[in-house]
Amino acid sequence: MKKKVSIVIPTYKRNSSVIKNAINSVLKQTYKNIEIIVVDDNGSENDLSREISDGVKEYPQVLYIAHEQNMGACKARNTGIEHSSGEFVAFLDDDDSWDERKLEKQIRKFENSKVGLVYCGIKYIYEKKGGNIERRAIKANNPCKELLIKNYIGSTSCGIVRRTCAIEVGMFDVNLKSGQDLDFWYRLAEKYEIDCVEECLLNYTIYENNTITSNYSNRLSSNIYLKEKYMNVLLEDKELMTIYNLKIAKAYLKLKMYNKTVIHIINSISKMEISLLHVIKLLSQRKLA
Repeated sequence: MKKKVSIVIPTYKRNSSVIKNAINSVLKQTYKNIEIIVVDDNGSENDLSREISDGVKEYPQVLYIAHEQNMGACKARNTGIEHSSGEFVAFLDDDDSWDERKLEKQIRKFENSKVGLVYCGIKYIYEKKGGNIERRAIKANNPCKELLIKNYIGSTSCGIVRRTCAIEVGMFDVNLKSGQDLDFWYRLAEKYEIDCVEECLLNYTIYENNTITSNYSNRLSSNIYLKEKYMNVLLEDKELMTIYNLKIAKAYLKLKMYNKTVIHIINSISKMEISLLHVIKLLSQRKLA
């Protein structure tokens, strides 16, 4: 019998029709041994939560869990993992959808027992200006370093993990408001092999406003946090240290915090945490985007 995959759908500030689209995307999968867990992070005493709870009742196969208060996307995903019963766990953000063959194609990669994470390519769909861009999944020669430079894997919605591996690495870090996926993928890549299906099996919607990734305040706090979290790694790699300090400087600049931008750069140079040689190299390789 095929091994069970638990699909965790965290939701926040979305109406029931959006959640139903996500659920229907899962139910269309060609891989059928699944369980669906919707984690409502709106807070239980909330009109939206009541609407979602009523809407999910149309799907008796869905396990619905409501947080008593908003606890963030990381905690919502962790709640889903903790309540899952599958050998594998996949994540689907409430406004994303999957190609119907996604689970079937990615699960095959877990025939290698050393693999802890399998990701796929992503089709980015632009909500307002229309059109889409397909980005096929790639493998990295040094996945840990490449992830700290840039999240080349992508959204949590593209990944499937072995449940035991997710728990072993501590699941999602609830201290992060941005870069949660990068951090989770990094910790999995540290301990296990990771693999991919190159095809674009995730449809990822990009909105014009109010997305976490475009929120430089969240980016700033997260990059400062990640720099401290991985300080031992960064101290051993001048290029990575340079990248993180420049990411922090860029966020200050985008937030028009000019004095802090200058102070951060001066402090980084005085601590020898920014290398001009690596700045030139990174600019030539376009790795400072």
